[in-house]
Amino acid sequence: MMVMSVGWNPYYKNKEKTMEAHLLHKFDSDFYDEELRLVVVGYLRPEADFTGVDALVAAIHEDIRVARLALASVRGEETRVAAAPFLAESGSTNGTEASGKPRRRHRSRSRSNSRSRSRSNSS
Repeated sequence: MMVMSVGWNPYYKNKEKTMEAHLLHKFDSDFYDEELRLVVVGYLRPEADFTGVDALVAAIHEDIRVARLALASVRGEETRVAAAPFLAESGSTNGTEASGKPRRRHRSRSRSNSRSRSRSNSS
């Protein structure tokens, strides 16, 4: 489960549109530079600017609370979603999408500011 920001992140004055996933599961180790496949199943709110980092963190915590409630209402659905070909291991679908086109690979990247934001959000 995750919540994700898609946009310009005005608080950080990003010059490029980004997609930042905040994974809710706690992992034993990091997995930077590994392939990450995500399924977006809902929309919580529009992008916002914040007066400070505390307001940003509070909004993220509220997004997490709302996402957990929404996903709890559809328990069992994750089994169907997990079976989607898009989420299959790389080799099991021969590296192609259903259309036969080569699958584009997206890798997570470590960025110093996003890593520090992740740490501040997990408390």
